[in-house]
Amino acid sequence: MRKSIAIEMLLFVLTVLLGISGVANALTIIETANYLGSDYNLIYEDDSIYGGLVWLDYTKGSDTRQNQVDWASGLNGALSVTLDPGYTSTIEWSTGWRLPSAGDNPQIEYNQNTSEMGHLYYVSQGNLGYFATATDTTYPQTGWGLQNTGPFSHLQDDFYWSGILLLSLS
Repeated sequence: MRKSIAIEMLLFVLTVLLGISGVANALTIIETANYLGSDYNLIYEDDSIYGGLVWLDYTKGSDTRQNQVDWASGLNGALSVTLDPGYTSTIEWSTGWRLPSAGDNPQIEYNQNTSEMGHLYYVSQGNLGYFATATDTTYPQTGWGLQNTGPFSHLQDDFYWSGILLLSLS
């Protein structure tokens, strides 16, 4: 299997979550947000390395990094959130949307799970990178790529902008 790398830069938007109760799994759909007339899942990741996160299951078409940053921060007034009554939240849904962080060590390396996107991809979803590890450069690793999408419907095996640099789901 040969991985194709698309030209488009796509992203997922997330917000740091300070308090949702009633969620037990690593990735849980907690309800929807309406954006431009369509509903997209809000997915809570409770074991993120930076605390709980909410991911908006939406992929935006390619654009410059700065335009993507501006788009994410502009979601504040563009989303209408419907939260399942079984969940309680201290979130102010009209603030806090941003691109995922690149982690504590934003240099390019194999299987980096110290970023929010890397943690989602490698840890919470259990996907494998093209290379086995940074020290074991066996490639391609059997079963590599976006095999597990979890509850995401719009996740694509592609490049994504982060808050600092470009991340690749691979």
